[in-house]
Amino acid sequence: MPVKIHNKKYYTVAERIDLLNELLHKQEKTYSLTTELISWENEVVIMKATLTITSYDNEPDAVGITETFTTVSKYTGHAYEKEDSSQINRTSALENCETSAIGRALSAAGFGGGNEYASANEVENAIHQQKFNSMTKKQAEVLLKLSEHEAIEGDTLEKFEVWIRSKGLHSFEDGEKAIERFEKIINDYDGLEN
Repeated sequence: MPVKIHNKKYYTVAERIDLLNELLHKQEKTYSLTTELISWENEVVIMKATLTITSYDNEPDAVGITETFTTVSKYTGHAYEKEDSSQINRTSALENCETSAIGRALSAAGFGGGNEYASANEVENAIHQQKFNSMTKKQAEVLLKLSEHEAIEGDTLEKFEVWIRSKGLHSFEDGEKAIERFEKIINDYDGLEN
């Protein structure tokens, strides 16, 4: 079943293969799908997938029926994955890259289930990565503003000052957790003062 993300439908590669099988069977065509490891260096995997669609004809000859195959079209898809860039790539970067390349070849052939090239898995992974990318400038500004509150003092303030100076090392999630922590400290402090 397709996944709806930002009002667009994204299909898994397995669903795209099902679409391919169903349509080509009706059209009396067949296909081959091959993958090739282009490169795996410096923790980066690059794969190529090639989808070749053929038609076949059963032609009678003197001995019996001869099947002939004619290549109708050929489509390629490439993918790039970096090891350790996501939870799945920590253990399965090669497999993930191959699946993405297959999905892109299928989309090039019109078996995407819509007008999107990316599969549901690719989009979900991209959204997941955005969530865990570096802390935003806005988060840093909020944290700096919160750190000025009188409730943020002593050891907490010292640790924060060291932490914020290494801002390039913090994820979006780290920023959210720090904001929540500061807001709790401030809310608890303000509640005690009233």
